[in-house]
Amino acid sequence: MILKKSFVYPGLVFFCFISLVIAWVAETFFGIKPCILCLYLRYVMGAILCLSLVICVYGARWIKILNFLCIVAAFSLSFYHMGVEQRWWVGPSFCTGSAPNLSDLKDLSDDEKLEKLRSQLISTRVVRCDQVNWRILGVSATIWNTLLFAVLLVGLGRFEWTKKTFIK
Repeated sequence: MILKKSFVYPGLVFFCFISLVIAWVAETFFGIKPCILCLYLRYVMGAILCLSLVICVYGARWIKILNFLCIVAAFSLSFYHMGVEQRWWVGPSFCTGSAPNLSDLKDLSDDEKLEKLRSQLISTRVVRCDQVNWRILGVSATIWNTLLFAVLLVGLGRFEWTKKTFIK
């Protein structure tokens, strides 16, 4: 039993760290740009990594519960993103483009407004949430994320439930 305890949260730290490093390498060296939902997921994974590090040192019950809730949030966000990619539901409007700042257009003529909007549209590269932009072994990275978070959710929940950590 002591072997399981010693590897669960360090394993979670390792998983989140490697996932964030792979995402950074993919973006930096291979030009695979993340959509906004991918960026949100990175923030949640950073929180899971930090909380897991704290658990490795202190192991407080409330931090474990907060960490588990962050994993639930990561799974939910990943599942939502998978649904948007697979077109099961419509994604958020901010995943398809950015709105111009209308206050900048107030004092311009119609031609100047049109030219400013046109230049903004040309210069803005939008990474759409409803398109797969990275496949691993032929499967969307979002699907892999969702599956891994489901395994983490069930595995960690079962581990902590058998230890009665969440209900003490």
